Amino acid sequence: MSYRIKASLMCLLAVFLLAACGGEESTEKEGNVTSEEKAKQEESVKSDKQEINKEVANTENIYAKLVSIEHIVDKEWDEERIEVTFDVENKRQDTIEVQARQVSIDGKMVDEAPLSMSTETPPGKKRMLS
Repeated sequence: MSYRIKASLMCLLAVFLLAACGGEESTEKEGNVTSEEKAKQEESVKSDKQEINKEVANTENIYAKLVSIEHIVDKEWDEERIEVTFDVENKRQDTIEVQARQVSIDGKMVDEAPLSMSTETPPGKKRMLS
């Protein structure tokens, strides 16, 4: 009988200890970004964007304009990239796919592995390609 009493007291003590440890602590941090955290995020990503807005192709099939070139450095992810944005208009009656297959900068070929510029453009529609 004393064994049952001891076991019951141990269970009761465990329940009280667990209840005392649990509190109603609110941890809703995801939606609320403090101004300090926001400033830190902005510091970690630096961007230098050049607006070009230069026509590069205007034929009976396609119109293309180089909109901008942006150099982005993300210190938090230790990443550096260049984003090139084109405006493309399909003047044909069928869907076309616009891709960058070979890219050179200042006469030097760019590695194709990280390169991904591709978009399908329906007839008579415009698309942004970056």
